[in-house]
Amino acid sequence: MLSFLIKKELLCFIKNKLYMIIWGLLLFFPLLFSICLQNNIIPDNFNFINDYIILILCIIFICSYICDSCKTDFKTGGTLFLINMKISVYVAAIIKVLTALVFGSCILVLDFCFLPDFFAGWTWYLLLLAFSSLAFFSYAVSVLLCGADTISFLILMSVSAILILMLKQPIHVSIKILFPIVLGMFSLISLPALYKRKWFRINIK
Repeated sequence: MLSFLIKKELLCFIKNKLYMIIWGLLLFFPLLFSICLQNNIIPDNFNFINDYIILILCIIFICSYICDSCKTDFKTGGTLFLINMKISVYVAAIIKVLTALVFGSCILVLDFCFLPDFFAGWTWYLLLLAFSSLAFFSYAVSVLLCGADTISFLILMSVSAILILMLKQPIHVSIKILFPIVLGMFSLISLPALYKRKWFRINIK
């Protein structure tokens, strides 16, 4: 069953053009930005913008992938199939989150040669923690709102902005670790109750 779920997620990624476009932007932007810096088209003191754009694109990719994948499952019988097969909501969530994180991490690795300042300015474990918590939060929001696009996007981008700003602020590292952990744990704990709601079951096909 696990191999089936993984194959389904990979197929969902390949078929959705939005994910491929965001992936292309994540690959292309650092190269373009690096060329512009080398040719003095962009001043050196604007280099910090690169960090934020890459982070934003990665977050958009992770959140949109999970939300769109959930919406597809809700509308095409995928979620109902998992419920009938008595597959735990945690298994479904972890498969989606891991798929999103793997593809998101691949982008950062591929962009390494163009982003030396990015990797020097961010702590890896904080980024991984932030991305993981946002991924599980995205799944919880998708289940809560049954895949409603606009509201989900606004909620996720608002929480993402708070998290990014917190990571960049000169505050104690324990606070930077605690916030994403609380966000991720809250999302995980709430999933079973959200999954069993009558309104959610009525709105999936």
